[in-house]
Amino acid sequence: MTDLQTLSTLAAELLTEHAKVESLELELKAAKERVRALEEERIPTAMDEVGMEAFITSEGFKLTVGDKIRCGELKRQEGLDWLREHGHAGLIRCEVVVPFGVGQDDTARELVKELAGKELAARQEAKVLWNSLASTIGELMEKGEDVPLELLGAHIQRTTKVVPPKKPK
Repeated sequence: MTDLQTLSTLAAELLTEHAKVESLELELKAAKERVRALEEERIPTAMDEVGMEAFITSEGFKLTVGDKIRCGELKRQEGLDWLREHGHAGLIRCEVVVPFGVGQDDTARELVKELAGKELAARQEAKVLWNSLASTIGELMEKGEDVPLELLGAHIQRTTKVVPPKKPK
């Protein structure tokens, strides 16, 4: 059986490991921010200043800079309306949500079978997932169409792609 001293030692060890995890998570967060700044700010700015979109370093790393569409899930009614009006209603996912209380399981099952005629407060939620929206915006922009990025909650982000040199076989 484990004695109390061993338990105390294990508890202290656990707290030490928790502290290490917290420290490493902070380091990781800081490293990710440095990567983001390099990819989205410093390298694109430097490449733009020299008028280049691609560059191969003396070490063989290939850097390319381009535009990437950034957006989140679209729920704004004005943006959803724009998509409907411009033939992209198929992107919109709709959900009807009906809240039920405890003990209303049978009522919920009845409603699934026959939604019409029930006097329950339901709401419809519509949204477009970010990846579908970004893909569609990219396709529309490639065709030269005018896309209201702000209305759709999107923006263009200059970003860097780095490809390391191929290793010899």
